[in-house]
Amino acid sequence: MNVKPQHLVGVGTSILAGTLIAFVVRINASLGQHLGLLESSFLIHFIGAVFALPIVLVWGRFSRDQLRAAPRYLLLGGVFGMLIVIISNAAVAHLGMVLTVGLFLVGNLLFAAVADHFCFFGLPVFRMTMRRAVGLMVAGVGLIFVLL
Repeated sequence: MNVKPQHLVGVGTSILAGTLIAFVVRINASLGQHLGLLESSFLIHFIGAVFALPIVLVWGRFSRDQLRAAPRYLLLGGVFGMLIVIISNAAVAHLGMVLTVGLFLVGNLLFAAVADHFCFFGLPVFRMTMRRAVGLMVAGVGLIFVLL
């Protein structure tokens, strides 16, 4: 495999994002215990929007025409984000962090493999290979060990 510098940046930022996801899942679950699932999800997304607004206003480059041209189903990301926060807030309290994040990751990997293979949402195709299939199986086996 030919490793390019941009791949290393992608790997590093992906590991950072994965770490942040685990951190956020824990913080959101704690807030959910204090406020309730729906209330904490609303507050989390509201704070995110307030934080993002000045960044978008200063550095954002999208236009209304671009927004109109985007397929409407792509706007469901916010709904899915809200559902993920509500589900993770509820799950962490009953399953713990490791199992919750592990289940999320396995589900994420399975969907990502299918989406890559069949080119969902117009993104580049990354076909399923034996190496990828084995990697997915190893992740599944790892989750089974967490469950035991």
